[in-house]
Amino acid sequence: MSIKTRILILGFLATFFLSCAVGFVLWSEYRDKANKQALLSGMEKVERLSALINELQRERGVSAGYLSAATDFARTRLQSQQADTQQALRRLRAGDSENIEALRELASTQEKVAERQMSLTDSFAWYSLAIVEILDQIEGLEKNANLPALKRDLHAHLHLLNAKEHLGQIRASLTEFLARKDQAPTHGLARQVGLHRYHARSFQQDASPALQESYRATSESPAMKSAFAVVDAVLRCEPVDRAADQWFSTATSAIDDLGQIENQSLTDLRQRVAEEIRLSEARLWWVSLTAVFVSLICLSFVATSVHRLVFAFGRLVASIRQTISTSDFAHRITPAGDDEVSDIARNFNELLEIAEGLIEEKDRLASTDALTGALNRRKFPELFSHELRNQSEYAGTTTCLSMIMFDIDHFKQINDGLGHAAGDAVLKEVAGLVKSLIRKTDVLARWGGEEFMILVPNVGLETASQLAEKLRLAIEKHAFAESIKVTVSFGVSEYHAEDTLETICQRADEALYAAKSQGRNRVCLERIDPLK
Repeated sequence: MSIKTRILILGFLATFFLSCAVGFVLWSEYRDKANKQALLSGMEKVERLSALINELQRERGVSAGYLSAATDFARTRLQSQQADTQQALRRLRAGDSENIEALRELASTQEKVAERQMSLTDSFAWYSLAIVEILDQIEGLEKNANLPALKRDLHAHLHLLNAKEHLGQIRASLTEFLARKDQAPTHGLARQVGLHRYHARSFQQDASPALQESYRATSESPAMKSAFAVVDAVLRCEPVDRAADQWFSTATSAIDDLGQIENQSLTDLRQRVAEEIRLSEARLWWVSLTAVFVSLICLSFVATSVHRLVFAFGRLVASIRQTISTSDFAHRITPAGDDEVSDIARNFNELLEIAEGLIEEKDRLASTDALTGALNRRKFPELFSHELRNQSEYAGTTTCLSMIMFDIDHFKQINDGLGHAAGDAVLKEVAGLVKSLIRKTDVLARWGGEEFMILVPNVGLETASQLAEKLRLAIEKHAFAESIKVTVSFGVSEYHAEDTLETICQRADEALYAAKSQGRNRVCLERIDPLK
């Protein structure tokens, strides 16, 4: 075995073990990131389940009021709330409601409540069971969260959900009591109040300082104080001058206040998990970069240089071939660095810029009348077709455009009497005056000699004729050089179905001929076929 072979084997083994070590580190970092991403998905699931709990709590209270007193108002509110609950259920994703048996009976339970085929006690028990099952699902997510730094916050959030649930039970119980005017269920209510306060206190112990402050502010809110004033009065067996609907509204406001803290808690949790994911991604990126750097050191300098050179030339040649095959002179090659290959790319880009500029100048000269600066007749059909396509795509099936053809009256007399230089000056001045008075979307073209054409998009015959009259008056009043009196005759046509450029221009030409025949310096419109 030669020394060269042995060195190659040692290099291979070193590279292999190095790759294994780097792979293990990368796998560990990736697994940590995946765990945090799974936790973030869990937070989103908790948010969806919390929204469903909120609707079920509302429906439990509304159902209690309806089963206690089936008024039209109670029935309408029940129907609205049942629809909101179904909407929250539809927002759940696949797997969110897995192992929540009660949700499979939601539709049938809602139907029984609506038809008053379920007792108030059974209704209360079913909704409470469904909510407890969802809370168990959320608790399972909290237990499986593999992120010790967030365990306390997740535990606090679960206590908040339970505190909110027991307040919801208090709302439903007192709604029934106030609706029926029965003796208050003192023992059951006292138990619910005690559980609510236990979970609220536990939440305050585990929550962050910001959430603790929010909870203290909520405890002093008018809705919360008013709700517990009623609760305390009932527990003391004092008379309560509060209708069931009023109590339900007050308790709902208090629960909504807790819901705001719940949303704040979820937002804080998502932000912390997102920050942990960002840190994991940063670590993964740096570990990957280090691994690549160490691996590159194991490769020979020559092999790397040759590979980079071949790759760079290959990319350059491919870009040049693409430019040649597509004739896309606007394409540019992105230089990969400051080496010689990049210099070639930059020089080629400069050549492309020169070629592109020459082509643009050629197109401009080929499509523009040199004397007046207006488009020439060669470019006009292309713009006409482009406008038809645009209107077909963006304006629907109805195409609206007009054509104005105009001719300088007695132009031959100007040429013969004052010379072609004066005639050219009149042409330039008329074209400049027209361009200053038409819209940017209108297209002026020199049709031939002293004849011009204006394409007027999105304008009908009447508006186009008004524009033509405006141009006629402006030219008639304009002071031309050498006190030349210039007037213009106009012919106007509008687009009809199945029109081509030739047919619409022909009608404009016929209208222009009519203007000439009637004495010039006027605007004539196309003849309208009464059968169209």
